[in-house]
Amino acid sequence: MNVIAPRSDSRLHAEQVSVNFDGHRVLHAVDLHLPAGEISVFVGANGSGKSTLFRALARLIAPHDGRVTLDGQSISHLPTRQVAQTLALLPQNPIAPDGIIVADLVGRGRYPHLGAFGRWSHGDDDIVKASLDATGVADLAQRRIEELSGGQRQRVWLAMTLAQRADIVLLDEPTTFLDVRHQIDTLELIAELNRDHGTTIGMVLHDLNLASRYADHLFAIAGGRIVATGTPEEVITPETVKSVYDLECIVVPDPVTGSPLVVPLQRQAQRDAHTIRQNIPPGRDATLP
Repeated sequence: MNVIAPRSDSRLHAEQVSVNFDGHRVLHAVDLHLPAGEISVFVGANGSGKSTLFRALARLIAPHDGRVTLDGQSISHLPTRQVAQTLALLPQNPIAPDGIIVADLVGRGRYPHLGAFGRWSHGDDDIVKASLDATGVADLAQRRIEELSGGQRQRVWLAMTLAQRADIVLLDEPTTFLDVRHQIDTLELIAELNRDHGTTIGMVLHDLNLASRYADHLFAIAGGRIVATGTPEEVITPETVKSVYDLECIVVPDPVTGSPLVVPLQRQAQRDAHTIRQNIPPGRDATLP
């Protein structure tokens, strides 16, 4: 499989980053340059290392080998406030304090930007309100988090992340718990954030077709390694999907955007494709439908 060389115009780098859990290596010498001002989407099967990579990039876990750099400096040596002003992470399963209301949770996104005495300003109020409005949860501002549905909570967490106003935003499965309409609304909001403010976005998505539609750049991860990187057209191929997901598919142009659209083959079609491959004479090639 061809691995396309990553771009270097980025502020956030992973340099030979490896991570172990319970003596088991989860990430293997990952090199990554997150393209500045673009939307990068990370795809891969469950357990491939995507969330672990995001946690390492955001300094929530320390690599066993290698290092993460932010603006050319080791992120482990930077002050916490400086990192939080520059880099925001929405993890896969965020936890809220018991009893906290929505407005207060979203307001926590402003903490890295408060002054030495923690003074709150009208500007902070405006940013929190704008974040609540943008994610469609302004009417929930006085509700307690535990009273909300999973989809509502996800949008509140996204509002808190937006309120942080960081230059680099990492989103680990931001469409979790959302119905299809709110998935599209969320991804459109993220695209707008990138387009209007130049925010560098990295996010994990499971839906390959949504990943292909919204990504400028894709990273495919398998077994704790980046196995392909490039544009959606370069990464979303039948060969890569088979390698990463063990799934037979065809790839056609999306009728709306023209981006690659993955059409999985049914089980019988997968068995037929396997049989065809086994019966191809040596030295011959065949293109499956």
